[in-house]
Amino acid sequence: MSLATAVDSVEALPIRGRGVREKVAAALSAHGRLGGQIQALGPDDWRVMVHRDGGQEVGVTALLQGRWCQVVWRGPLVAPEFDALALAQLQGQAKHSGRQLIVIAGDSTTTEAGTGLGFSKCWLGSECFVDLTQWSLAGGRRKKLRWARNHAAKTSTWREAHPQHVWQDLVQMLQVERRWKAERKARETDSFLRTSLLENADRRRYFVCEAATGSDALAANGGASATEITAYVVTSPLNHESCYLQDFVRNPAAPRGSLEGAVVMALDTLKAEGVREASNGVLPMWSPKGETSHEEPGPVATSLVNYFDSRYHFSGLNQFRRKLEPDRVEPVHALIWPPRLGPRAALSLARVLSRAPNRKEARGSVSGKPAIPQQSNRRGSATF
Repeated sequence: MSLATAVDSVEALPIRGRGVREKVAAALSAHGRLGGQIQALGPDDWRVMVHRDGGQEVGVTALLQGRWCQVVWRGPLVAPEFDALALAQLQGQAKHSGRQLIVIAGDSTTTEAGTGLGFSKCWLGSECFVDLTQWSLAGGRRKKLRWARNHAAKTSTWREAHPQHVWQDLVQMLQVERRWKAERKARETDSFLRTSLLENADRRRYFVCEAATGSDALAANGGASATEITAYVVTSPLNHESCYLQDFVRNPAAPRGSLEGAVVMALDTLKAEGVREASNGVLPMWSPKGETSHEEPGPVATSLVNYFDSRYHFSGLNQFRRKLEPDRVEPVHALIWPPRLGPRAALSLARVLSRAPNRKEARGSVSGKPAIPQQSNRRGSATF
């Protein structure tokens, strides 16, 4: 099928439509390439375009729509050879709806396909990957991570937790999340970029650090050993053989190395289970050797990047993730079509990226309000 005819009869369906969420989950398992694509299974008002080549479905794209723009987060969920087809269909739908099309943090394959279709591009940073088939804490590359973990090991231990099933895990992890968010207001966002402990819990894994509590707690516990959760790492599947280190949450008073130890346990566990690669997420405005981009994004796009930098403090976001030296680095770009981001679309984009979900409409979905867990030893699932 030619790209000219591929855009006909393309419609974006609501994520809560019958069978649509299942299509997204299947596409994530088969074609997920970048961390964060799983957020399309959250309670936000995603719309989903199903891509077909001839009469055969080849994948989907999840969209968030604003008044003057529609946003694709991380790119289409298709095999790389279908990127151009998917982007052409998205162009057709955007033209029909009168919105500007913006792909945020697409990989190099998506970027190459987009520029070939007339999109402009704006470098946003890098996504970093760890090869778990070669993962080890030994050696000079991992010494800082090893030293930090060893420092915390004097007072702390690590384990996998199950807050979706175990009440005590849930209570203590929510306390850590509240303290972590209280430290910086930007962390309290309720947009689709939020940190929310039990969202998509059926697809997440939780690795926690526990530290011994003080003498008062020991006395209250009859002299028995007492611990509390001080930090945790959340992982989710990127595809059927890779994972995403999604959230890093730490009580500001936790011992140094608490979070690093949780990362090490997560990677050790996932490697032992046969997971091949872990994404450390996007490091905004970062490249391995400090190169700067020579692409001119234009004044409106530049203002938008500066706005989100001031709001989310990219340098702070990068500080911890950089401790995990990558084995593979993927540059990521924003793609814009028509190629110049207009002021109305820029304002619409800022609103879309800050918008809270309509939880009343989402009620009843698996990503809505979870049931209160009971004490259980059952293990949580991390599959699609």
